[in-house]
Order: sequence, then C-alpha cells, then structure tokens
Amino acid sequence: MSLFVNKCVASSSPRLLLRSLSAVASSGGASIPTPPPKTTVTNAFNDIRKKHVKHKIPRKRASSMLAILQKEELELVRNGREYPNIEPGDSVMVEQLPYMTATTTETVKGVVIARPRKGMNTTIHLLNVEYGTPVKRIIPIYNPLVKNITILQKAFIHQGKKRVRRAKLYYLEKKDPALYTVK
Repeated sequence: MSLFVNKCVASSSPRLLLRSLSAVASSGGASIPTPPPKTTVTNAFNDIRKKHVKHKIPRKRASSMLAILQKEELELVRNGREYPNIEPGDSVMVEQLPYMTATTTETVKGVVIARPRKGMNTTIHLLNVEYGTPVKRIIPIYNPLVKNITILQKAFIHQGKKRVRRAKLYYLEKKDPALYTVK
C-alpha cells in the first residue's frame, strides 16, 4: 500500500491521496481521520463566494453616492409641490418673482421649445414674441422664485390637434413668429 500512497503523493492529486489514505485506514492500518463530507466543504465555499462583494473603483462609488444625494436634495427642494407635466410644444405661463424681496409676481408666457432634465437644474426654454421681438428665456423649474407654472395649451404649435414629435424645437426660432406667439 505504501507504494500506492507514494505514487499518489508524486502525482499531487489530493483527492486520490485522500482515497488511498482512507483505504489504508479501513484495511486495518493506522487510524487516519477522514475528511468531512464533500458537500459541506463546497457549501461553505459557495457561501464565501456569495458574500464576496465586488469592489467598485472609487469614481463609480462616488458617483453613485452623489446620485443618491442629488435625489434627496431634489425631494427637499420640491417640498411637496406638484409640477405639471410640461412637454416641448406646450404653451405655458410662469409666475415668478423678479427678485427675492419682491412682493408682486411677473408673468412670462411662451412656447416650450426644450426641457433639459438635469435633476435640480431642470429648466424650460420658452420662446415668445414681446413687442415685436422674438425672446428666448431659460427658466429653472425648481427655482424658489418660480411661484406657479400653468399649462395654457398642450401641443400649441399644432393648435392642440396632434402631438409634438420632437424633443427640441429650436427650428421654430427661424420660422414665422406667428407660429410661436402666445398672447
């Protein structure tokens, strides 16, 4: 038997070595403790593998934390206010304070030509004709100076008959001002 055990050691196969040692022990040789059953070893290895967490590079970990903080900040700024679903092509009226200590609001009307969604920095781009001159305004939605946003008409550029299919309507700036004039 010792010759067989020496062959197993030389081949460096641990399973074959354990089998040969257990065969020697069962045949009346020296008592050698048998290893635990195979299933417990593999189950323990699988548990360790499941607990392993992939380490992200610091930039990705920081950006995910920053995204969570930005969501929390947006909820604080919203402060329970409801905002209408503003889409490009809608005509809107925005009531806002010209400055922080003002008591009266000013109203701005226009057609929404874009709405860049950037979390806290979400804005609407309004286009209107004031005193014969086309005016483009960029208004931050979550600005504390903005008191109210009202949708006057959905799909204003199509007179409300069909939906607007583009996200950005910058081409309206080059068209006839009668198309985007809100009175």
